[in-house]
Amino acid sequence: MALADILAGKVLADLPMALHADLSVNGEATLRLIAHVRAGGIAALLIGSNANLQAFGLAQFAAAVEIAAEAARHGPVVLGIGPELGRTLDQAPLIERAGLANLLLLPVLAPADTHGTADGIRHIADRLGRGVTVDLVRDNHLRPVTLRKLAEEGAVTAVRYGVPMPNPGDDGYLDRVIEVMGPERVIGGLGETAIMDHLAVRRLAGFSSGAAALVPGRIRAIVEAIAAGAPGEARRLLAPVLELERVRAMLGPIQVLHDAVSHAGIAPMGPQMPMLSRVKDKYRAEMAAALAALIPAP
Repeated sequence: MALADILAGKVLADLPMALHADLSVNGEATLRLIAHVRAGGIAALLIGSNANLQAFGLAQFAAAVEIAAEAARHGPVVLGIGPELGRTLDQAPLIERAGLANLLLLPVLAPADTHGTADGIRHIADRLGRGVTVDLVRDNHLRPVTLRKLAEEGAVTAVRYGVPMPNPGDDGYLDRVIEVMGPERVIGGLGETAIMDHLAVRRLAGFSSGAAALVPGRIRAIVEAIAAGAPGEARRLLAPVLELERVRAMLGPIQVLHDAVSHAGIAPMGPQMPMLSRVKDKYRAEMAAALAALIPAP
């Protein structure tokens, strides 16, 4: 499926993954979350970074693949893979059997350099028989000249860009990535914190949103306000989302989102997957306050 089809609604909901107490994947609860997001008007899903798939063993990943395949019967799904070469090659048969085509290579945090990462991406694309979307989270993670070669070879088909900058509007690396890929093949990976720049100014293909797991209807309304040329309305709707993003940045973006879905009563997400921990009790009041502002009590 082409990126334009996946991101027809401009939003890729970046979902956490529910777990049982023994850390096995809770498919029922995860599918309940998926139903909530799609009922809120967001069809395209990412099961990857907020799901913390980097920490999953092969059996857990197989369960995640089953959930992704089930969800893909009803709308577009992007599945996170890797990030290490060996892990990705072990995952490849599971992906092939499930027929999942939309894949995001998660960011390499182990020892890696730009040329070695490029060679790894080539190996992965060759094994899978198609190119992948790459997750860029560090400045010059892949140098633009290297990224261009990978795109020309077909090993990289799109980029999710999540390099944090003090001012998202002043980002030379993103400018070079857009020059190489074109804005139609770049997904914003900084969520709502950079949405006004990424969608309204740079006009990227879309953006990934963790908050869409909680308030999909509000996120869709923000996108619609931007598209309608109503930045004031977009910013009004954004305000409580940005407060939650502030709490996520302070306490851990994956940890807060995972626990927030449970706290909001959307689905029981269970424990965090080590090496992460649940939001500590002394900070839960701050998380609850941000959620109360975002999701008023009925």
